[in-house]
Amino acid sequence: MNFENKEPTGSLYSRFPFPNHPSHIVGARSYAEKFLKTVVPQNMLFLGCGTGEEVIGVASVLDQAKTITCVEPNRSSVELAESNLKPLNADIYHLDISSFAALDRKYSYDFIWCSGVLHHTLDPQGNLRNIRKLISDTGLLVLGMYHNARWKLNEGTLATADISEAQIQDTMNNPLEITMGWREYLQFVSDGGFEILSVNHKYRLPRPKNSLMCLAYDAIWNLRRIQMMSVSCRPKPQLHFA
Repeated sequence: MNFENKEPTGSLYSRFPFPNHPSHIVGARSYAEKFLKTVVPQNMLFLGCGTGEEVIGVASVLDQAKTITCVEPNRSSVELAESNLKPLNADIYHLDISSFAALDRKYSYDFIWCSGVLHHTLDPQGNLRNIRKLISDTGLLVLGMYHNARWKLNEGTLATADISEAQIQDTMNNPLEITMGWREYLQFVSDGGFEILSVNHKYRLPRPKNSLMCLAYDAIWNLRRIQMMSVSCRPKPQLHFA
């Protein structure tokens, strides 16, 4: 399905498909385990799946899912995702969230993963409301967005970290990045039609390669500076009027 990516991030992710590093598989698996101890979804949806590494990590926790659907607006990332996700037999759509939400679908999704995505779009609130259209009334949404007090790592720090060039470019040169405080985020989630079930805001920075720098990194991490506000949500009940 052909699609023209009109987001300001399109040029960046065309040159540097994100995340494109195996550490995101491990990170997503660890992240998913904290939220998804009792959930066995039948229909999983990954919005902004990128190159597919996070899908692999989450699916390794939820390997009983019946279907896996991935949506990504960037063509370069889609091409890598199609290769990376072949073993999972995932359906991959080259679309943005609003375009995908407008499609006729056979079912709604009982699990949606959208982490590190909405804050790089022109209309985060509108996209969250579109997500509400896609999820079943009893479904679970895992949502992550930047906190406005997060560190903006400098080029020297990034050069010492075990991360991909794509992540360096994503951190340093992203043309669109929206941040929020917790109160604003809570309102954002509520206005989008969701209520928060659990919170996991201890989102780690890239770990340095050098052992001495790792000690400094761990000392800084003990301050628990919030990088990303990550929550699991469920849809608010929808009101039906005669």
